[in-house]
Amino acid sequence: MSFEYAPYMIGVQFVSIYFQVVRDNNEVHTDLSLLSFIIICSIFSTIGGLSIKLSGSTKSFSMTFGVILCVGYGVLEFLQVQEKFSKRFCLLIVLGVGAGIMIQPAFVCVQVLAPKENHGLIICQFCKKLHLCLNLSSHTETLISNLAHVAKIRVRSMISLLGLIWLSLLIIQDC
Repeated sequence: MSFEYAPYMIGVQFVSIYFQVVRDNNEVHTDLSLLSFIIICSIFSTIGGLSIKLSGSTKSFSMTFGVILCVGYGVLEFLQVQEKFSKRFCLLIVLGVGAGIMIQPAFVCVQVLAPKENHGLIICQFCKKLHLCLNLSSHTETLISNLAHVAKIRVRSMISLLGLIWLSLLIIQDC
């Protein structure tokens, strides 16, 4: 039960890293770029849950939309560094469809296959906490690298500002 959000979290985390590091976008532009992925993922997660409830089958959804998820990650290869916003928006829709549908079969399969004893629940909770720890450590690394990038830019601007102040003081002193 710990890795049901993996298709979604991998998409959000690594695509946002791509937009911030490779494309040098700020947080607002990154969030706007990920908006199509997040909205479509939410919509198709609901559609997937309703479809599984109506059909009673999870294997067909897992197989079909697992392929769509792989295609969605493969389509991201077409992202160029200087890509238009509309193309980025459309490329992330395919990924959102696959990730959104895959959340529900993962939940249902794990709940059906998990042992009903306390040992099964303990194992599921352990895996969930392990997954959260791994995500937390990777998010921390992302935050640290982003803060280092922002700090480098701020230090450069402060150095140039101090240089201008020093130059203006020298000019005033000479006059």
